[in-house]
Amino acid sequence: MTESKQIKDAWDRMVKLIRRRPSAAQGTGITTVRLTSGLRCTVEEGPWQMTADQPPEYGGSDSGPGPGFYGRASLGLCAAQGYAMALARHGLGHRGIVVRIEADIDAQGCYDLGPDIPAGYSEMRCIVTIETSDDEATVMAALDEADRLSPWRFNFTTAVPVIRQVTVSPPSQI
Repeated sequence: MTESKQIKDAWDRMVKLIRRRPSAAQGTGITTVRLTSGLRCTVEEGPWQMTADQPPEYGGSDSGPGPGFYGRASLGLCAAQGYAMALARHGLGHRGIVVRIEADIDAQGCYDLGPDIPAGYSEMRCIVTIETSDDEATVMAALDEADRLSPWRFNFTTAVPVIRQVTVSPPSQI
């Protein structure tokens, strides 16, 4: 079975399942981030674990990439995988997909040094290169569909509510 057929078949199975049982589409992703020392964190979800940190100029020890890396990676991963799924669904081929995410930031906003400077990105660019012999207009239509269905594009372009819940507890007695 080709990779494209495997991707299309998985998509078709999920669509069939969700149409039959819409509740199968509902869920909650749970990721736990634990500060371990300085600014170093472990990031865990199920069997997966990653390390995050900051470079020394921000007070970290550079033991792993920072949050910006993971945020940009989320958008790029979702785009690349979504494009591969859309091309497979439409019977289009490719020899490779490369997505580069560029994000502009003015760190003055992160340090509260400019009242009109946001703490986040001012612009992000998703630069896509696809190697394919298929018709460009048909490929672009598939990519547009993938962008419309992309959860991480949605998360970056829509104000998603973030609700903070805090528990303050005394130190453990060991």
